[in-house]
Amino acid sequence: MGYHEGMVTGGYKMTSTITPQILRLPEVVTITRISKATIYRLLNRDGFPRPIKLGERCVGWHRGEVDSWLESRDRAGSEYMTDTAQ
Repeated sequence: MGYHEGMVTGGYKMTSTITPQILRLPEVVTITRISKATIYRLLNRDGFPRPIKLGERCVGWHRGEVDSWLESRDRAGSEYMTDTAQ
């Protein structure tokens, strides 16, 4: 939540601001249930969201991008199941 000038008593009101959640590699492994090696293999094939550099030797992933990637995999899997069931 952030503070911005408004019409509320005291001259300020609370507004919601969205801060992207950053995931580190162990969290990405847990959420996706795929190994570190597979994540990096997919990165090399442009098949996984690109990490962002957080420091000299530190990267992270936007939670929303990882969630979107998972949803796209779910859709692809359900389309595969539909195609093969016919």
